[in-house]
Amino acid sequence: MSETDPSKKKRFTKPATDPDKCAEMAKKYGWDYQRFIPNNDPVLKVDCEFVGEEIYFQELWYDHQD
Repeated sequence: MSETDPSKKKRFTKPATDPDKCAEMAKKYGWDYQRFIPNNDPVLKVDCEFVGEEIYFQELWYDHQD
């Protein structure tokens, strides 16, 4: 296991339409995919649990709105 800053390695969740999307997000953003948790949302039906440095998608979206 490599030495990394522990403050950047944390657990967090992101919603998705299905568990396959969790794996896609993990690959795209370099997160360690842990599991999915079903929820009651009719569209974003699962919460994906990851370990890594969290990215806030809203901030990414605003960065490209010029």
